[in-house]
Amino acid sequence: MIFLILFSLTSAASLSWTDPSSSAVYSYDSLQRPYDQPWKVNSGDAASIYTVYVFNFGQNVPQLCGAQDVAAVEVVQMYDDLFESCDVLGRKEMIAYDLIKSDLPEAGFKITYQGGDLCYDGFDLNRQITFKLHCSDVDSDWEVVEESGSGSCHVFLSKNTPFGCPISGGSSGHIGWWWLIGICALFWLYFAGGMAINFLRGKTGDDMIPHYAFWVSISNRLQEFVGLATTKAKSGIEAVKEKIAKRNTNYEMV
Repeated sequence: MIFLILFSLTSAASLSWTDPSSSAVYSYDSLQRPYDQPWKVNSGDAASIYTVYVFNFGQNVPQLCGAQDVAAVEVVQMYDDLFESCDVLGRKEMIAYDLIKSDLPEAGFKITYQGGDLCYDGFDLNRQITFKLHCSDVDSDWEVVEESGSGSCHVFLSKNTPFGCPISGGSSGHIGWWWLIGICALFWLYFAGGMAINFLRGKTGDDMIPHYAFWVSISNRLQEFVGLATTKAKSGIEAVKEKIAKRNTNYEMV
């Protein structure tokens, strides 16, 4: 029994994905609901016929569809639940991940459950469902979105959520490089533009450098700082050497 409990705890592995191209890491553990309380999203406003998408993350839903235990189903209810039909949309064992925007990991990522029932909507493909998790500071309700060319074979649900944001990695390193490149470009424009303006004003030599006196003073201060730091470092090293020499002398006297 203890083994089964430990197995159930460890089998509920962390729900996460790492994008291989950007190394962005996404974690969506908190989107997993209790087994008997799966996500349910209604679609359509018809009074007599409406569709409910039932799904969960990391585990199956309690509602069997054609005696199949799966992670996402589409339930069509008619006439106040007097008639109901369902289709399997996907299985958690057949899962695929991707970025919402291939060049922007910070925009979010998407999860696709594949391996649903055969779709006869002109495609003859197995049905599937994609959950688009848009990175956001605020949490929104699920929304059914239309994707061109997918028909009813591929269902898309969208949600704004903090769990769509990468917890590490991503393009933050690339952004840092862009900042560095931008700063270098600004300095180049400053010096090149300033020298061009001073040249047009008739200045030559060092006077062409914009704010020459300021940069000379900065250079002098840096030299003073480096010289002072070097002097203190040398004096510290000499002090350490003297202490070591005294200890060695004491040992020899003993």
